[in-house]
Amino acid sequence: EVRGQLAISNSASSYWYMDRNDSGYFQIIDDGDNPALTIHTNRNIGIGETNPGAKLTVNRSGVGEVIRFTDSVTDTGHLDIVSGGGVALWAGGFLSFGAGGGGSFTERMRITSGGDFGFNETTITNPYSQTNFTDLNIDGTWGGVISFKLGGTEKGWIGQRSSGNADMVLGASSGQDLLFYTDGTNERMRITSGGNVNIGTGS
Repeated sequence: EVRGQLAISNSASSYWYMDRNDSGYFQIIDDGDNPALTIHTNRNIGIGETNPGAKLTVNRSGVGEVIRFTDSVTDTGHLDIVSGGGVALWAGGFLSFGAGGGGSFTERMRITSGGDFGFNETTITNPYSQTNFTDLNIDGTWGGVISFKLGGTEKGWIGQRSSGNADMVLGASSGQDLLFYTDGTNERMRITSGGNVNIGTGS
């Protein structure tokens, strides 16, 4: 049993301490008297944070790297605080995001080191089999759809809309016209919700 501070040192002039502060938190304190690690009485852990509000709270003073992931050979990823109040998560290779239950992991999105995106697709390709493209692949049981909404209301989509539909669809939602522009915002063609086609005449 130890009552008070436990001082640890490899020299006579520099000490780190283990202590339990007045609030009952366990702390490891560096030789500048700054808490390096805090374990709250509720078992939250703080690194550079004396009052952690989550199971793990990491407090870095200023911008820069917060967490590094490595397999001891390859620098595989970082979580950084960046200027302007942002957070950057980046990987040395690809970056994947998954969802699943029961302890399983199912990859749902991948960003390759080249900046290509895949949704439900881990092998990302382009239809021309050429380099210097930025590609977005969406793969689903019925295909893939990108929908466009305004205030929560769908206005249009591109993709497949039903099971077994192998055709590509560019569509406008009910009551919406489909417009085509060139040279900025100059309307060149409009397909109205009633099925009429206007070319060079606007609405």
